[in-house]
Amino acid sequence: MVNIADPVNPHVVGAFGHPAWNLVVSDTVAFLSAGPLVWYNVADPTAPVLMDSILLNHTARGLAVVNNIAYVSALNQLHAVNVADLRRPEILATVSLPYTANRIIYAEPYLYLSCWAAGVSIYETVSLGIAEPERAGRPYRGLQVSPNPSVGRVVLTSQRAFDGEVMIMDIAGRVIANPRARPIDERRAMVEFDGLRPGVYFAEVRTKNESEIMKLVIR
Repeated sequence: MVNIADPVNPHVVGAFGHPAWNLVVSDTVAFLSAGPLVWYNVADPTAPVLMDSILLNHTARGLAVVNNIAYVSALNQLHAVNVADLRRPEILATVSLPYTANRIIYAEPYLYLSCWAAGVSIYETVSLGIAEPERAGRPYRGLQVSPNPSVGRVVLTSQRAFDGEVMIMDIAGRVIANPRARPIDERRAMVEFDGLRPGVYFAEVRTKNESEIMKLVIR
């Protein structure tokens, strides 16, 4: 990983020795086609962390990540893998290819696959009804968080009396903090995040019967 903030003086800030055919970075996750489909947490580029992987029918080659779907070619097949919940990746669909695709390019709404001697194959993407991670309870309607991105302090606003418990999860879904929500008034509360590194997290607000998860970016 190379810092190019100063393009005349680029410098390496981090590395990992995992072999890979292709690499795609989405938010703070690096996806690699490297035998299986593998993903690393790169929120801190100086210390990337291997998170998990999923085996396909053969060596993963071409790779594109669109929203929460990873499109991966392996041998003569294209797999659509749901990576909305990185703890439980799921193969949603598989189609046959005329040849192994070593490169996949996405230009909405099409996937362009470079299939070597078989030329370029073009597939139209459609909604797959992506399942979000399941949580018990009804939505905590009308909840808002600001500012987002944040530097470590946010205000949660609800359409009714705020009485929720706050949990902070990393991108793998692990609870890493339970900050206290300090009431500002009946419908607002302030939450401070001490010790969180810059990156993407999820904040869950839960009451006895309701819950809601929001994406939270710390700068």
